[in-house]
Amino acid sequence: RPSLNLDFANSKELDSRITFYRASTGTYYDSKGIIQYATENEPRFDHDPLTGESKGLLIEEARANIAFNSAKLTGLTPTRCDVIPALAPDGTFSGFKLVEQTTATATRYVNTGTYTTSAGTTYTVSAYIKANERTKLQFRLETGGVWSYHILNVDLATDTATSSLHNQANSNYTITDVGNGWKHISASIVPVASSTNMHFTIMPVVASNSYVGVAGSGLSFWGVQIEVGTFATSYIPPDTSFTSRSSTATYHDETGIL
Repeated sequence: RPSLNLDFANSKELDSRITFYRASTGTYYDSKGIIQYATENEPRFDHDPLTGESKGLLIEEARANIAFNSAKLTGLTPTRCDVIPALAPDGTFSGFKLVEQTTATATRYVNTGTYTTSAGTTYTVSAYIKANERTKLQFRLETGGVWSYHILNVDLATDTATSSLHNQANSNYTITDVGNGWKHISASIVPVASSTNMHFTIMPVVASNSYVGVAGSGLSFWGVQIEVGTFATSYIPPDTSFTSRSSTATYHDETGIL
């Protein structure tokens, strides 16, 4: 008798008669809580990062990551701090650590670039953050022009946060423990005016935003994503393919063969 297995949580595979389509690469959690990557049109069988429990087939609406430079060191603008490589949730050293400079009392932060936005459209920023020497931060999504912002004051030690809003009413945010000290944080904003310089900023906090930097102190971050929508989807990594050579070329492999 013909049958079709739809028990994706246990089977972790698709019947050959089912067509799965996704236009971008995407991420999911394996049974060990490590982030894995799936190519275009490859099904993702997701797991709870803390318990390893299978969640089955991961299906999400079509989204795009506007923060295309956030995975590159050259796409980050640190102020009164340095950014160095750090271990990421995917087990590679593709993450970053914000390290404070020992300057006088001042703010210190990392900006991940500027982006174009439209008035009345909901944007959601998300990122993986890990407490190191600092456990409190501001998670800031702001637009220029007619200034709108959503500042999320986060305490990574207690997984709590409070919102500070200006010129917009959306206070949606999430804080999710994903294991190994990493928290996945998201916040949304609805700009009141179109802008060409929306930016996302990660800012450590001690008693206030402004404090004397301590050498080596900071926090880690990875997987910044800005997307149109009222909630965050799984991380869509940027295209990291090598495109800086326009011709074919030769090289020697490990055996000396050209």
